[in-house]
Amino acid sequence: MAFYIDRKPFPEIYTLTFGLIIFCLSSSLTYDRTFQHESSPEEMKSSCNSGFIQELPINQENLEILFIPSNLNESRSILDLQNTTLNQSNKATYNSNALNAAYPYFPLVYSGFGIDHMNINLVNLATTGLMVGDEIGVFDGNSCVGSAVIEEKNIIESSLSIPASANESTEAKPNGYIEGHKITLKTYRAGIVYILYFQPVNNSTDIFSRGSSLFALIDFSRSEQQTTPEGTEEIKIYPNPFSVNLRIEISLPQGQKLNCEIFDISGKLIKTLYKAISEGQQLLIWDGKNNLKHQVTPGIYFCRVNQTITKIIYLNH
Repeated sequence: MAFYIDRKPFPEIYTLTFGLIIFCLSSSLTYDRTFQHESSPEEMKSSCNSGFIQELPINQENLEILFIPSNLNESRSILDLQNTTLNQSNKATYNSNALNAAYPYFPLVYSGFGIDHMNINLVNLATTGLMVGDEIGVFDGNSCVGSAVIEEKNIIESSLSIPASANESTEAKPNGYIEGHKITLKTYRAGIVYILYFQPVNNSTDIFSRGSSLFALIDFSRSEQQTTPEGTEEIKIYPNPFSVNLRIEISLPQGQKLNCEIFDISGKLIKTLYKAISEGQQLLIWDGKNNLKHQVTPGIYFCRVNQTITKIIYLNH
């Protein structure tokens, strides 16, 4: 029995096989260019087929990336909090210009808009030696009856107008200027209070008078640093940092206006604890809530008692 073998199909088989080899090599090269990985294409293909991506080796650097605490908790130490709020703390230094832009350093002796204003106009401001961020206070004795912070536009316009409010109180302690009293001007700059030297111009005088105006030319180079304290209150604030209640003990030797307020790091008023005339011992407590009775977030805040500013740290409890 004879067998006949047809050899014609073999060339087609060779061509098909060669084409398949070329296709596989081409796919392998494309795979390598697309995925720059240290593993071989076979290992990567195995990993993809298994349904997961190969995990990175665990080391300290990876742990720092993966473990990011979502919030503060009781296990956090004070040092942890200070490290977490490092950027805030750098911004929270006693930079007087930043704080002045947020709220006044000199507390006014009156509330509201005041009455029978006298306009205190600082002229030729660009030549006085005053700077952007300086706060100017208008005083009748120890009572601040008007204040304003110098802005860039005031330097450009070379003028600043400050309304001062007259006294309307029938009590022993006035809540505004008293006609006939001498005007004193002060400025607060970088934690220091200066008594400003000025000259009245345009036929104005340095005496308080209802509805009138003072035009003052200041020479900061001749001004004197104030050496006597602005207030005579004794203040104790503790514990600091705190997590439940902050105690603020204030001792006033005589009846005077007392303002105690909490501000956040941007200078925004958070809580008013006390704003009235007080005398003797005063104990105030802040429970970490704002004026809307909402709990504030942990971080750095400022407690201002009249003109004394203290940095405080609030922790979770």
